[in-house]
Amino acid sequence: MCYYCYIFIEFGRFINLKKFLIISLFIFIQIITINTSYAVYENNFIYRPRQNQYYDIKNNYMVPNLIFNNYVFYFNKGNENYTNKNYKEAIKNYSKAIELDTKSVNADLYRAYSYLQLNNINSAMNDLKQVVKLDPNNYYANQEIQNIINNIFNKANSKYNQKDYNGAINDYTKAMQYTNNREILYSLYNSRGTAKAFLKDYDNALKDFDN
Repeated sequence: MCYYCYIFIEFGRFINLKKFLIISLFIFIQIITINTSYAVYENNFIYRPRQNQYYDIKNNYMVPNLIFNNYVFYFNKGNENYTNKNYKEAIKNYSKAIELDTKSVNADLYRAYSYLQLNNINSAMNDLKQVVKLDPNNYYANQEIQNIINNIFNKANSKYNQKDYNGAINDYTKAMQYTNNREILYSLYNSRGTAKAFLKDYDNALKDFDN
């Protein structure tokens, strides 16, 4: 710091005091700006206000602020995480994309896929149902919902065949929560009723058969 003071004093000998003070103030502001122009953002980025850009520490490139706060940016980052099997990080980025575009069908769909990879069925189903709500004819969401129900149904049938009737009942009940399809529900109620009958829970078995 003494070195800078010496430069200022020597420089002041050649110009009048007024100009010296103005230039000194300008230099001081620049130093302060440089020293405060870096702010860590969510561990992966450094924000540079003067350039209005974010620096991606991991991938070593600059990201304009306008793009950084854009749905596409977060969605692409989520896809990158998903491809690298970093599903928790993918969920975070897809969630940010959804916040920026609440009608973003693709972000909901791929967040559901990420949840499924982590075996978080409930969260996945919530996202898939949201996709269907926004786009009732979405093939991928409807197919994935059907796959989930089928997997639970098959799991329940396997327990039923092994005479684990309580376990089968729990899975049949779980599958019911994920569908409004009358044909599927009829099959689930009928199967659950049969399992209850084997446990001699006849009253509740009859209620299931009546559905």
